[in-house]
Amino acid sequence: MYLAKQQGKNQYELFDKRLNVEYKKRSFLASQLKRGINQGAFKFNYLPIARLNGKGLLGVDAILRFKDVNEQELLPEAFMPLLLQIGEMLAVVEWMLDETCKKLSIVGRDASVNDPFSISLSLPVNVLLLEELPSMIQ
Repeated sequence: MYLAKQQGKNQYELFDKRLNVEYKKRSFLASQLKRGINQGAFKFNYLPIARLNGKGLLGVDAILRFKDVNEQELLPEAFMPLLLQIGEMLAVVEWMLDETCKKLSIVGRDASVNDPFSISLSLPVNVLLLEELPSMIQ
């Protein structure tokens, strides 16, 4: 039914076992994502951003990952669209911002870091357009 709706008005779709398997996979991942927000299943992998002269770091690029029940790390492409669909994107973005602030405060206390240090986050365009985002950042 949902596939027919996606294709536009006055459409129908015959039952297909492949579609049923896909639906079950998406439903299972959706339930994992919802639980994972509160159970620490999201994490960052950090990629260094080095200075061109090779002397030190400017910062890091924080790449979001989700660890599923099989302990596999999923890339954002595998779960971000579903987070948007199930309405859990804001909770994950809030976690991302909180985690980033925690890491920056730790780096800020490090006496060996004299220069400004940044953490770069990638957010989907849909998130950047949300009205709630500016208040979450403050």
